[in-house]
Amino acid sequence: MYRGIVFANINAGRNKGTTPALCAIFAKSSGNWRNFIRKAFIPENLVGDSSDKTKAAALENARLGHIRTAVPGVTPASVVKFALFDRKKKSGQMVLPQTIGSQFFAKCFKVEGGDVAQSDKAASEVGTASFPTFAYNGATLRDDWHIAPEAPASQPEDAEGCA
Repeated sequence: MYRGIVFANINAGRNKGTTPALCAIFAKSSGNWRNFIRKAFIPENLVGDSSDKTKAAALENARLGHIRTAVPGVTPASVVKFALFDRKKKSGQMVLPQTIGSQFFAKCFKVEGGDVAQSDKAASEVGTASFPTFAYNGATLRDDWHIAPEAPASQPEDAEGCA
C-alpha cells in the first residue's frame, strides 16, 4: 500500500491541480473474472518499455507473441497482462486491456498525504478488505484465476498437429 501512496503523491505533484488518489479495481462478475476473462503472465525479459520507438514496438510484439502462445485462440489485445517488476519485493502490475474495460469498475479514495494508516482505512472502506492476498510470484491465485504462465508448457512431440 505504501508504494501506491508514494506514486499517487508523486503523480499529483507532477499533475498540478489534481488530488493524490488510489483506486481499487473490481470485476463486475467474479465468475467472469475467474473463468472467462483470459489472463497471461508476461515473462520478466519482456517487461519494460523504451523511449526508442523501434525497441518499444519490438518489445510489445514479443509480448503479443508470448500471449498468442500462452493463451491460444484469443486476440492478444483482449488478454489481461500480469508482470513481475521486482522478484525480491514481490511487486508487479496488472494491465487491463481497454477492450474489456466495461467488465470492471473502480472505487477511488483520496490519499491522505503520506499517512498509510489513514489511506489503509480509506481503502478498506471502498471494499478492499475482502480482496484476496495476491503475491505476484505466488501460485495460488495464478491457479484460481487461470493466469497463463510466463513459459507455456511445452507440447509433447507426439501431440504436434493434433487438434
